[in-house]
Amino acid sequence: MSILDEEDDVIDLPQVINKCRGEELFKNTDEKVFTILCSLGIQHTQLYKRTTKVIDETKVTLEVLSYHATAPLEEVQELWRESHIPSTENVQVV
Repeated sequence: MSILDEEDDVIDLPQVINKCRGEELFKNTDEKVFTILCSLGIQHTQLYKRTTKVIDETKVTLEVLSYHATAPLEEVQELWRESHIPSTENVQVV
């Protein structure tokens, strides 16, 4: 009995031991249900780990983009002084 991932690769091999003598307590269907539940739990953990890693990478990327997309105030003021953009009052927009 092996635990498989979504691509049918073996990700774990559990050992189920029946400690009672005589009658079997675990049927074949019990073992299958157990492996399915274990597989779901392991896959959920792996997916959560990958998801949090991608979220962290995205946060860093956004921080870097934000840093490089922001101009210093002095640079903005200098560009504003050099620009020939008329004010809204001069073009009577307001």
